Amino acid sequence: MNIRNNLLVSFRHLKADKTNSIINIAGLTLGLAIVTVVLVFVLNELGYNQFVPERNRIYRLLNYNAADNNTWANTPFIAGETIADQFPEVEQFVHQYNIYDIEIKKNSEFIAEPNMICTESNFFSMFGIHVLHGSLSDFDQAQKEVLLSKSLAKKYFGKQNPVGKIMTLRSHGKEFPMEVAAVYADIPENSTIKASLITNVDFGMQHLRNSLISMGDNSDNKHFRESWEDGQFFTNYFLLKKGASVSAIEKKNEEAECRTFHR
Repeated sequence: MNIRNNLLVSFRHLKADKTNSIINIAGLTLGLAIVTVVLVFVLNELGYNQFVPERNRIYRLLNYNAADNNTWANTPFIAGETIADQFPEVEQFVHQYNIYDIEIKKNSEFIAEPNMICTESNFFSMFGIHVLHGSLSDFDQAQKEVLLSKSLAKKYFGKQNPVGKIMTLRSHGKEFPMEVAAVYADIPENSTIKASLITNVDFGMQHLRNSLISMGDNSDNKHFRESWEDGQFFTNYFLLKKGASVSAIEKKNEEAECRTFHR
């Protein structure tokens, strides 16, 4: 009974002073909306990379320029092998090369797909990304294989299983017929890694060479794989062994005048 009376009194006050009531209600609604937006943003940030099972053991190699205090993630390809050989604390590593200008043919149209990476097959086990269809058995050596995320596979093939089918990629005006070798689970949006399609490192090297040839650089793949100065186009990720001391690795790294780790 008291609740009913309180509601009636409240409604009477609202009707008696409509202007203030509207202002108060609008302010309350706006405040709740702002709190909701902030809460969603905070939860999204706190959930960044949470899908990676071993995220606390994975580190990214960074380049650092002491002259201007600038840090960036592109490092030489050879750094991966070198650091894995020199530091027994490293369990495994992967290279990553990003391609932002790839296009995929659908019917007679080419559609831009900016989230493409080139890497090795152990990328999937290292980051805990599940392969849903197909196989990675020949991926590292294959000349013309591509892997698709679940969403991208649906975009281009609908409900069909795309494994074994051919799709055409285009970059720098050149077309590349590629066989779909596997489909993997979508990588969440709140992730450092953005990859809706993946090819192997050899394709990345070819893309890099084509990009630099257009600028007058005729360096070959062997040069990019072995050069410390001219091969700084890759991201190197390292999975450390359980219990490994990051500070000890950083100290060794600095002593070797190499680079520095950043999680």
